[in-house]
Amino acid sequence: MTGIRQWYLTTSVAVATATGVAIISIAFSPALALVLLLTVVGTLLVFAAVTALRGGERSLKRILREELDRR
Repeated sequence: MTGIRQWYLTTSVAVATATGVAIISIAFSPALALVLLLTVVGTLLVFAAVTALRGGERSLKRILREELDRR
């Protein structure tokens, strides 16, 4: 399996699992459910950022190098 497919699969499983646990835990502990839902949102944001960087023309190394050269 290629790296990007494995990344998508792993992230999808993590998000689905955390979402399912958060929905079930709402009945027992709303605070825990909130933490889990925030974790899901954070995971999705990281997923979106990595996907954008991989799909873009500029690599992460190049972006970091340009930012460091500015300073």
